[in-house]
Amino acid sequence: MMKKLAILSFAILTLSGFTLEEAIQRFEGGWQAEDQIYGNKGAIEIDSENKRIVAAAFNSVLRGDLDEAEVVGGSLVISTPDGDILLYGGNESNEISARIGNTPTMRFVRVPPK
Repeated sequence: MMKKLAILSFAILTLSGFTLEEAIQRFEGGWQAEDQIYGNKGAIEIDSENKRIVAAAFNSVLRGDLDEAEVVGGSLVISTPDGDILLYGGNESNEISARIGNTPTMRFVRVPPK
């Protein structure tokens, strides 16, 4: 029974998720931390044209290649030599949650384009 539930859960998660291109479009652009607990000590920049990400929070700065990213449901996982960047879709298009390296998961808001 548990095996069937696990397979069903995985299928639902996969079907409700993004393709890699959709995830990159969803998370593209600049993001600034705006978290009630951790404040504004973080920023993320996703460049879909060059397929790169730079993410910083507290004392962690990670750079990654979006070609190596993985989509898990509605989330994007980018593995770098120094740690992982996890981006979680929020309820609003201008809001996400992210964990950068070993930092806590924080809320980020979209920075308007220049």
